[in-house]
Amino acid sequence: MNMRTIAVLVILGLLACFPACSTEPGASTGDEEELGDYMLIQNDVYANRKMGPVKFTHDTHWEDYGLFCEDCHHDYVNGENVWTEDDEAKACISCHKPGKPQGNVYKLSTAYHKNCRTCHKDMNEGEDEEAAPFSCYRCHEHKTE
Repeated sequence: MNMRTIAVLVILGLLACFPACSTEPGASTGDEEELGDYMLIQNDVYANRKMGPVKFTHDTHWEDYGLFCEDCHHDYVNGENVWTEDDEAKACISCHKPGKPQGNVYKLSTAYHKNCRTCHKDMNEGEDEEAAPFSCYRCHEHKTE
């Protein structure tokens, strides 16, 4: 088996054991819900959400963009990401709280946008066409409430 196949199997195994970015059962504090091939990132912690949820697929980011788990998942120690595929993929909100930043830790919405939008912007740089979605509604669904 080649390394890519092994990595995909490891990711699928991790996802089966640890739902990516999940929170405690029944929690509605910015959790991500797994729905078939995608996860619905929906932050119910915001009383007045301006945007709808985001449908996120690991497969698209892995296969189409060539990203690795540690490109998004992180655990910083002394400025270095020490997270590995053997570590649990914690809910973003477990460290990034809504509201104000706490020390060097970005608030939740800023953390999502810095992680996602920065990467998408970098992928689009120098491209004739948008390689990764960058406008709000290319990732966020239209708000239904």
